[in-house]
Amino acid sequence: MLISFTMGVVLAVLAGAAAFALIFFGLKSIKAGQKAGVITGSIVGIIAGAFVMMMAGRAVVVTGENEAGTYLVYGSPTYEFSNGFKLKLTMESLDAYVINDSDQELVLEKIIYTSSYSVEDYYDVLIEPMSITKMPGTSVHYFFNDTPPDEIETQQSSGDVTKYWLRSRDSYENDYGAMLYDTDYKSIPAVPHNTASE
Repeated sequence: MLISFTMGVVLAVLAGAAAFALIFFGLKSIKAGQKAGVITGSIVGIIAGAFVMMMAGRAVVVTGENEAGTYLVYGSPTYEFSNGFKLKLTMESLDAYVINDSDQELVLEKIIYTSSYSVEDYYDVLIEPMSITKMPGTSVHYFFNDTPPDEIETQQSSGDVTKYWLRSRDSYENDYGAMLYDTDYKSIPAVPHNTASE
């Protein structure tokens, strides 16, 4: 099942509420007390909601220029590219991929906010047109023209913070020129199978 991130949050809240209600009314019926039902139900509800979110894979689907959506992936759904290629999405929990169902080259740029060391050399991820590419993180924080801020507020104990900006390769190379890209994250092309008759 491939559902929008917002719908996934709603699903997690509903799962948490259902678990809370089940425990609360179960304990109330055996006269364990309302306070015990609220406390235990709340704990179980939070765990159930978190479990729903944590068990999902993540997919950012780009369908056109500056058009992208974030989805949660449960099970092994099939995604059909606009060129007819069908891909079965088999993801572990918290795996994240960019599905580029467009004709543009993209770059997933690492934005590292740090106060502890200077960042000199690191590689961003090139995402080919009509492809699927594993992401180094679990989510994209900025999309296309949504430029990341120069600074962010963090707690002192949070250390270095990495955010990801998905943008066009043209925009990226206009800022930095031709760059080297991370070879650990290669795009897998969505190429339709050869259906020519023999």
